[in-house]
Amino acid sequence: MLTIYRRHTRACPHRDQGRAYRRCKCPTWIDGFVGGREVRQSLGLRDWQKANEKAREWEAQGKIETEKPEPTTVKAACNSFESDAVARGLREPTLYKYRLLFRQLQDFARDNGLLYIADLDVDWLRRFRESWRHSNLSALKTLERLRAFFRFCQDGGWINQNPAQKLKNPRIIYAPTLPFTRDEMVKILAACDKYSKEYPKAGRAHAARLRALVLLLRYSGLRIRDAVTLERSKLTGDKLMLYTAKTGTPVYCPLPPAVVQALEAAPVCGQFFFWRGQSNPKSAVGDWQRTEIVRLGEGCGRARSPFPRHLCGRAPAGRRPARPRFRAARPSVNPHHGEALRALGALAPGAARGRRAANVGRRCEGYAGGT
Repeated sequence: MLTIYRRHTRACPHRDQGRAYRRCKCPTWIDGFVGGREVRQSLGLRDWQKANEKAREWEAQGKIETEKPEPTTVKAACNSFESDAVARGLREPTLYKYRLLFRQLQDFARDNGLLYIADLDVDWLRRFRESWRHSNLSALKTLERLRAFFRFCQDGGWINQNPAQKLKNPRIIYAPTLPFTRDEMVKILAACDKYSKEYPKAGRAHAARLRALVLLLRYSGLRIRDAVTLERSKLTGDKLMLYTAKTGTPVYCPLPPAVVQALEAAPVCGQFFFWRGQSNPKSAVGDWQRTEIVRLGEGCGRARSPFPRHLCGRAPAGRRPARPRFRAARPSVNPHHGEALRALGALAPGAARGRRAANVGRRCEGYAGGT
């Protein structure tokens, strides 16, 4: 049998009368036995009649009904994942990609009337993927982030299974990034000089910076962000030493005298060569990619691709390049450099595949001396 009583608050004027007084509005509690076990808990009600009905219902059923938790909404799940990602210390570029995915997912859910995260099953996720504009490797990375998000929701108990895990990977077509030829590099450097004529006011300064950036990408193998945000203190004489922003890998690379002279001739922007340090690095890289580099007809990925040729340019065709002299740290090399090396004749026709290509790539990393 269950007994209903009021648990008086400290501010209740009838607190001294104890359980016998029930005409106040203090919370109702229940005490007794139901289904063979003792119960003493709050009913979550202040109305005596509703509390009495709920107690009689429990006695008739012989058990206590627990209220089901409110389903988690799509927006709440996205916010929870983002807060956890920030607490884990993920980098800002990674957080930006997740926020972009969540914005697209919430728009899709709102347009289709899907409020809760449990409403997004495999069929809805397939439709969501059909709305993506990107493809190839970009679509694969987005799918991996979507799987990580729903795995987080599954671990939180908001869904029973991960529907994104059942989505098949898109077909990936790897397009090799071939290097610039010698004639193309000559045209690019010549275009840097023409830049000063097209823009008389600040053209000479821009031309010097463009020439220095092109040569740095050509002879160091750095990513575009590492090149744009390069600090002057990282260059000592003709030695370049820094940690890459993407992976934190140490890069130690001697530069040819022509590159060092071009860097020293570039206008001073403070502690950096190509950046004032006041804006977001992503914005600075985007400005170079959209304006300066694009005007020269230069792709930043291709600008890095001549790097293996620079390493192996003295190796006879069909033979492996000599072992590098610098092995303390290794610069970052494009994953398609094996194709570039094979196209340049630095490797044997079958050496750009499998383990042999990986070994050659490891031998090439770390040295950028010579011309």
